[in-house]
Amino acid sequence: MKQIFQNASPVLPLAFIFYLNFLSRILIAPLLPAIKSELEVSSGQSGMIFLFITCGYFIAITLSGFLSARISHRKAIVFSALSTGCCMILMAFSSTIRGFCLTGFMLGLGAGFYLPSGIATITARYAEKHWGKVIGIHELAPNLGTLTAPFIVAIVAGYLPYRYIFLACAILVFAAAFIFNRSETGRADIYGTPPVFKHCNRLLRMRAFWMMVILFSLGITAALGLYNMLPLFLVSEHNMSSVEANSLIAISRVATLFTAIAGGWLADRAGACATMGAALLLSGIASAGIGVSDGSSIRIFVMLQPVMAVAFFPAAFKMMSGIRAEGGGDLVVALVVPMAYMIGGGLTPAVMGHAADLGFFRQCFIICGIMITSGVIPVIFLWKAEAGKKRYMRAP
Repeated sequence: MKQIFQNASPVLPLAFIFYLNFLSRILIAPLLPAIKSELEVSSGQSGMIFLFITCGYFIAITLSGFLSARISHRKAIVFSALSTGCCMILMAFSSTIRGFCLTGFMLGLGAGFYLPSGIATITARYAEKHWGKVIGIHELAPNLGTLTAPFIVAIVAGYLPYRYIFLACAILVFAAAFIFNRSETGRADIYGTPPVFKHCNRLLRMRAFWMMVILFSLGITAALGLYNMLPLFLVSEHNMSSVEANSLIAISRVATLFTAIAGGWLADRAGACATMGAALLLSGIASAGIGVSDGSSIRIFVMLQPVMAVAFFPAAFKMMSGIRAEGGGDLVVALVVPMAYMIGGGLTPAVMGHAADLGFFRQCFIICGIMITSGVIPVIFLWKAEAGKKRYMRAP
């Protein structure tokens, strides 16, 4: 572990871009009460912003192989960062819910080109035995994003309009693109694989592929889908102020900086399946607890829920990188992640928003908690597949 941290410098420029890539999309969540109030829209309408972001993300990440195969992973990462920054500027000047949704779609489109190229760049630079740890360092980025986003809003929103936060994020994204392009990692040209129908068809026939889609959908629901609607839930259902709600959520995310690394370490030591199963089980129970709790107990479940949720991803990415499919590991990422992100990060907040308008906000957390906990079942199938000499881990 010490050696990995000492040699982590190639990952840091990527992690910085990934952090801002994620922050640009997650900033909507803590700002949602303010956006909803200013635009005078319902919870269902405001929740649709996340669905449009994920639609753009779905398209971009699915087609990312065409871009990286033509211009290399390095240039695809730079292109993604520059596109994200431009979209943040446009979002700062959006004044209607349609404008937010359209700009959100473009934001997802620009940001979606990053992840397959980022993961492919990391796995190309490190031996497979270190993938869990290094990806764990890389996964600090989204966890840091979910931590800092509500803190930024709680501190800055009282002094500046929220639109200035979007502009500041755009400037940082442009700076991150420049830093990466000048770094040692940014000088390496590694080319991706465009999604070939024959390769995709074989991958879609793999049981392990669909199990990973299910698991990633549940993991993203636990770590991101519920997070997107949690500030609005605490404000509307528990009468918290926006500052109080965002401060609580931010504090709950502090421990995730450590559990992300611990998840990668456990994935290498205890196995990816055991780590994923424990993360889904415990985070599902805490998610349901948010829906049933009142008073001071709500704070306990809000603090506990993300701690195990984020431990899921280093193990899941390690498991997914081990799926041997013709077309390369970046093709697996390019197909699994957009499907899962559409369900967990897009449909989940949109459905929860409309359910909130009907008075079923609490029930949404309970149902999601039960579904997340049920993810232990496909984990068991994957564990058996690994034990059976990975007969489901290779394309037929």
